Amino acid sequence: MEESSRIKIKNKTLLLTLALIIGTCTLKIATSEITQQQPTIYVSPSTYTATHISENFNITTKIRNLTEDMKFIGVQWKLKFNSTILEVLNVTEGDFLKSSAAKAGPDYGTYFYWITVDDHILSFTLYYKEPWPPEAFPKGEGTLATITFNSTYRPTQVEPKASCILETTDTMLLNVNSTDIPHDSENGYYEIKPL
Repeated sequence: MEESSRIKIKNKTLLLTLALIIGTCTLKIATSEITQQQPTIYVSPSTYTATHISENFNITTKIRNLTEDMKFIGVQWKLKFNSTILEVLNVTEGDFLKSSAAKAGPDYGTYFYWITVDDHILSFTLYYKEPWPPEAFPKGEGTLATITFNSTYRPTQVEPKASCILETTDTMLLNVNSTDIPHDSENGYYEIKPL
C-alpha cells in the first residue's frame, strides 16, 4: 500500500505541476493580448505655447502601435483648430508611410492629400503597390504629417486666454480589405501668452 500511495502522490504532484504550467501559460497569453494597445493617431507636441504674434511653429500628426498583421494601407484624419487665433501655412507628408514604402520595394508608394476648410485640416494618405495588393505593410510608429501654423491673434488682457484644442477627429485607418482598423485618437492644445 505504501508504494501505491507514493504513486498516487507523485501522480497528483505531476498533475498539479502540469495545471500550474498550463495556467501560467494561459495567463501570459491573456495578459499579452490585453496589453497590446490599439493604434493611436495623436498630435505632437501635445501642448504648444506661443510667445508672440506671427510666430510660426510646427505640430505633427503621428501614429503609434501599428502592427504588420493589421495590413494597414490608408489613413484619414481631421484636425480642428480655432481659425481666429491660428492660420495654417502648410501641411507636408510625414516620413512614416514614405519610408515604409521605400523599404518595401520599388513597386510601393504613397499618395498624400490635404485641404484646409474653415476651422479644420482634412488629410488622407494612401499606401499602395502596383500591381495590387501589397504584401508588406507599415508597422510601428511615426509621423503622418507636419502642419505649420502661424499665431494670428494675441489678447491684450490676461483674460480671456487665447487657446484652443487641436482636436483630432473623423479619423479612419483602413486595411487592405477596406475595413476600418479599430484605433484611438488624442488631441493637442495650443495657447499664446497674453501681452
